[in-house]
Amino acid sequence: MVNSIEDIIELHKSFGNIEDAIIKIHIDEKVLGLNIFSLKVTPIEATKADVEIWNERIAQELKKDKKLEKEIREFTSVFDLLHKMKIRSGEIRKNECPDFVIMRNGKSIGVEVTKIYVGYDWMVEKIAAEIKEYKLEKEDIEGYIEYRKAGDKVEFFNKNGAITLSPKLFPLMNEEYQVKIKNKLYEKIRKQIDEYEQFDLNIIYADITSPEYFDDITDLDVFSKEVVYYMHHLEANTNFADYRLVIKINSKWIELNLNDGTYKVI
Repeated sequence: MVNSIEDIIELHKSFGNIEDAIIKIHIDEKVLGLNIFSLKVTPIEATKADVEIWNERIAQELKKDKKLEKEIREFTSVFDLLHKMKIRSGEIRKNECPDFVIMRNGKSIGVEVTKIYVGYDWMVEKIAAEIKEYKLEKEDIEGYIEYRKAGDKVEFFNKNGAITLSPKLFPLMNEEYQVKIKNKLYEKIRKQIDEYEQFDLNIIYADITSPEYFDDITDLDVFSKEVVYYMHHLEANTNFADYRLVIKINSKWIELNLNDGTYKVI
């Protein structure tokens, strides 16, 4: 029996088997599934509202330990990636440079996770989290945005009761923002090749929070060629390992093979 939030935090692991990630916990006469790596709960014998309450309580407790909070965010991201790539087994451990190491079927996988911000997308994410934390009513959100002096940075839409926040766009900045996104990706690629420990498969997982600048898959035709040129510029020897860049853009996921520039939607 789990009796408190502190008990849940104590269940967190930084190393273990991916297939053993979910355990069953009993709390407040509810039965929940807890991912011991990401500390996210899912319902077994509980409602969606119960799950939201406990995930919010866990998030509040994690704010007391910034280092652990960051680790949990990274585990949440890497498990999203594992789910998308259908990696359901193997040993995973928290690491530095890259963030995670996975041993699977006799092969090693290094994974670096990163979130890429440009423009005011960071402000949208921050305000969205505050709205959830403070449990603001729909009719109070627009006023809260103004209170945070973000009216010139964040757009608010209430269409048929569905609330949407998005960064205000400045078309004249589109080209500059796209260059910034690419440069951040290039820097991650350089570090993966030059500075990080090397594995059989080396993955950079980049969550792009400004999809409006990279949304059309056809944009990646040109980008993949640019990446290949950049890899040649680095004079990287990729003959002995696989290198992948996985990009998340809203609900779209693209896997780019850094060895040959080919890509696919996953």
